[in-house]
Amino acid sequence: MPIIDPLTTASLVEAVRAVANGGVNWVEYRDKETDDRRVHERAVAMASACREFDVRLLINDRVDVALAAGADGVHL
Repeated sequence: MPIIDPLTTASLVEAVRAVANGGVNWVEYRDKETDDRRVHERAVAMASACREFDVRLLINDRVDVALAAGADGVHL
């Protein structure tokens, strides 16, 4: 399962697309440096992309973000 660290929102969506095309069905978003607002925005964008490509999304350490973004789970 790929763990995707902070990038721009567009590159996060591209990363989801790339791993989905490679046959991966789970990704984890980990971002320990970005402010809360951007983490939430990026998680929402990733969750949308994951649904589009039938990939499950885990959020690292942030239950609040996972719930708000509609992620599939949290890695604690």
